[in-house]
Amino acid sequence: MTTPIRALTRLKPAPSRWPNAWRSGVCAAIVIGTATALGQPALGLVASVGAFAPLYGGRGPVRREAVVVVIAAVGLALAMLVGSSASGIPWLAVILVALWTAVASAATQILNAPPPGQLMFVLTCAVGAGLPAGHAVGYACVVLVAGVVGIVLTVLRPWRAAPGWAPPVIMWRLHWVLRSPVPRVAWRTALGVGSAGLAAVALGLFHPSWAMIAAVAVLAQGTYAAITIERALLRGVGAIAGCVVAIGVLLWHPRDYAAAVLVGGLLCMIELTAARNHALAMVFITPLSLTLVTAGGAPLPVLSTTGALLTDTALGCVAAVIVGQLVSTTWVDRQSFYVVNGVLKAATATLDDHGRVAELTHARARAAIVRQRMMGERRGVRPVAAAWQELAADCDAVAGRVMAIVDGESAGAGEAAAEIRRLAERAGRQWAQTGQSL
Repeated sequence: MTTPIRALTRLKPAPSRWPNAWRSGVCAAIVIGTATALGQPALGLVASVGAFAPLYGGRGPVRREAVVVVIAAVGLALAMLVGSSASGIPWLAVILVALWTAVASAATQILNAPPPGQLMFVLTCAVGAGLPAGHAVGYACVVLVAGVVGIVLTVLRPWRAAPGWAPPVIMWRLHWVLRSPVPRVAWRTALGVGSAGLAAVALGLFHPSWAMIAAVAVLAQGTYAAITIERALLRGVGAIAGCVVAIGVLLWHPRDYAAAVLVGGLLCMIELTAARNHALAMVFITPLSLTLVTAGGAPLPVLSTTGALLTDTALGCVAAVIVGQLVSTTWVDRQSFYVVNGVLKAATATLDDHGRVAELTHARARAAIVRQRMMGERRGVRPVAAAWQELAADCDAVAGRVMAIVDGESAGAGEAAAEIRRLAERAGRQWAQTGQSL
């Protein structure tokens, strides 16, 4: 696992994000520019969060991308509706944003949403919570309009022959979700966002939504201890560097069409850098946050505004890191057993019916993710996670044998079935040693 210090200077390998980047940037510029032409530049800035929808499009077939962007656009509009419905009532707004965070986290995991996952839905909800009260439906509508622009930009490109969109197997994933890490990830993320927001309100900070956004940004890539510490460091250092750029933006105070070009360009750069290095992305995220808040009104004091943003960011990062420590050995034991048992059950089912190989593929992928995250939890629970690593590796090996049998590359179905039974008994014994009940 990369150390937090090395993560500051490392550019992760990532697929090209140019298609999503230009669509999102152009979408934001069109929306803000059109609203400015209609005499409503502030409303254009609100609507511009709908430009996040094209970020979920990926690089698949046009038809599939369009459907995904439609879903994202509707989700962003709902997020704005939820957040802005409580604007003007800070405590209620924080509670609603936290509840929405839990819903968004669980939904994006169940649907296996592409990056940026839950992040933009929670960010939009938090932005809505900071808007003037009394216009929730209107805000949601303009965000949806921006999402429609994003859909058009997604569709208007050369058609590539490819399989049509296939919806995720929702019921199969729901059957798994209650015994998976999904609920815990959802409530940990919601707890981090909610605690950051409540602390910001209690302290009377300038923009509590910034604290909530910082918390969800830290927790969006995982709620286990190692990743939260790394992401908090990246966000904190990146925010400090971003304030240098933000000071220039505040002094310039772009409005109307200049704001449209700036927001579009910043969104484009964020998409290009976010997957490579979060600290680098923060150089563009920070001035974007300040532009969305200030471009529609009077200029704000430079030092106090950037200081408030850094304070809110630090508060959100601290809340996220604390939440990342909230895990018990019992939970680690239970999750390790469930994913090991899930791989063995899927392997047995695949031996009986070769058409169920997709279930085995998903089970192995889940197990690999859980194994990695368990070893990234706080030090006090890592010995328990390590005790399951050898067994999990053996289960993955037998699952690989089963997939080779299905592909006709190997024989020995009987031996594989016997090995699965032995591993299941071994998992049961290890589970019982912890005092748990099957």
